[in-house]
Amino acid sequence: MFTNPAVQDDAGFKNFFQSLMPNVPAAKINTLASQIYPPSFSGSQPYTTQTGRLTRAIGEAFIDCNAFGLNTAFNNATRGYLFDICPGLHAQDVGYTFFNGETSDSLGLLIDAGAAGRVQDWIVDFTILGDGSGSSVTQLPVYGSTGQVLRVPGFSSVQDPAKNQRCRFWLNDLTS
Repeated sequence: MFTNPAVQDDAGFKNFFQSLMPNVPAAKINTLASQIYPPSFSGSQPYTTQTGRLTRAIGEAFIDCNAFGLNTAFNNATRGYLFDICPGLHAQDVGYTFFNGETSDSLGLLIDAGAAGRVQDWIVDFTILGDGSGSSVTQLPVYGSTGQVLRVPGFSSVQDPAKNQRCRFWLNDLTS
């Protein structure tokens, strides 16, 4: 949804980010394109196409890495979840947050009522009890040094996929 399908080569990748962030030096854009999101589509990277590369870079730059940054800003003492229900669009969990018995969200995507109930329990319990005794929020692991979040659905503890060198670049190295 946020990716320009016309970007089909390395020059287009660089031009996309240079136009999006005109104050970032060309050397940083080159580092972004050659080292952080190299044009390698063999499966060694978390993308196998040019579109996947751009999608990953945009998603991490503007959504995923910001959440990672908040966790680290609070000394990893946060709790959170990884919303991993297909198609996994940004803000898709809003239908779960404000669930009121609907079978689908505003995009027509099916809502898992059980998962929505758990998400709402966490929000209500955190509002009323914080993460203290009796709160369902304690089901969410403390982020900690290993970057643990609870995967929805499945409700198992997993490492935050944004806890990576690419996000460290976005947060620390892009403008330094």
